[in-house]
Amino acid sequence: MRAIVHNLQKKPEVFLELLSGHCPDIVLAQEVTDGLPLDAANVSSLGYGTGIYSTTDVTNIKRINSPHAEFIPTMRKKTTIGTSHGVEWVSFHGYNGTPFRSAKKLTAHVRAALQALGSGPCVFAGDFNTWSQTHFESVKFEMIKHGFTGHYSAPYKDRPLALDHVFVRGLWIESAYYYETASDHPCLEVVLRA
Repeated sequence: MRAIVHNLQKKPEVFLELLSGHCPDIVLAQEVTDGLPLDAANVSSLGYGTGIYSTTDVTNIKRINSPHAEFIPTMRKKTTIGTSHGVEWVSFHGYNGTPFRSAKKLTAHVRAALQALGSGPCVFAGDFNTWSQTHFESVKFEMIKHGFTGHYSAPYKDRPLALDHVFVRGLWIESAYYYETASDHPCLEVVLRA
């Protein structure tokens, strides 16, 4: 199964290029706008939503918002959860909190999404906004506590730390790589097997 994880940076053309050029089974998208052919979405008027595209039906759809607002009090980062291909998929856009970037608030957002999951195979992926080693270690600790054993990350621009991650439970990452698009985030592509 081929999955793509990508922060689209509110550029619908990037999503359409991914579908036509890479033929994924699943796309977990962040910073989505209205009008994309998504099977499940948790969108916002500012374009900071998330969505899932699948070649088969998406069921058991859940929409989770961060328990903490961003710098605009009414803005909360979004998460979309759904089941397809016998796997639970989480398209996650993590709490950022610019300029303060609280690791505790990011971890609370991760926990809120984890609490909504079942116990079967799962891919939890997206733009986690892990701006420091403390952010990443806190997120990784929560993922391990919930049975996620594998992960893949891609660097963000010239920074030493990655913001975008794929965590898996009950599946193996057979191969993984990333590439650049018109977005400012790398596009992560993984091939998974049970």
